[in-house]
Amino acid sequence: MLKKKIRNILILTLFLQLLIFFGQSSKSIRTEFNLNYGFSFESINLDDVTEFEIKDKSAFLKFDKKGQDWFFKANGERAHSEKIQKKLAKIKSIKAIRSVTESEVPPSGFNVDDNSYSKKITLTSAEPVVVFFGRSDKAGRSYLRIDGKQKIYEVAFVLDDLVTDPELWLVPESQQNQNDSELK
Repeated sequence: MLKKKIRNILILTLFLQLLIFFGQSSKSIRTEFNLNYGFSFESINLDDVTEFEIKDKSAFLKFDKKGQDWFFKANGERAHSEKIQKKLAKIKSIKAIRSVTESEVPPSGFNVDDNSYSKKITLTSAEPVVVFFGRSDKAGRSYLRIDGKQKIYEVAFVLDDLVTDPELWLVPESQQNQNDSELK
């Protein structure tokens, strides 16, 4: 009789522990799924973006869209439109891995502060979007903060793709010659 009581108490304790464990696991899964509801660029219509700016510590580039083509704002020279469209699509598809609470480290600790960032991206359309990207070299992670918001997200995004060297955004000569002959 005593053995049955002990066995029942042990089974009840095990059941309660499993219930608590699964409750906490499902809560963290729900939190991850809800994370994307608070953060998404899916609402951005890339066709509506008329200006695209990349800024870092060393330089900045600004592009204007005229029709379907992109041009350097500074000199009006034609930029590699296909490359810009691919970068914009990549930015639009960014998903958050997790939300980083503000109490862990201030925005400057993630290099996503208004004055301290690795990259600053501005997409101008009906509603402009300014995004600060940062990187932790120690952890090898990238972070993101949207201008005007306090929440910081860890994201799977390679910042090196957003270069500010104008030479890398020019239309390749072979393609430029082909486009010129099509215009004639």
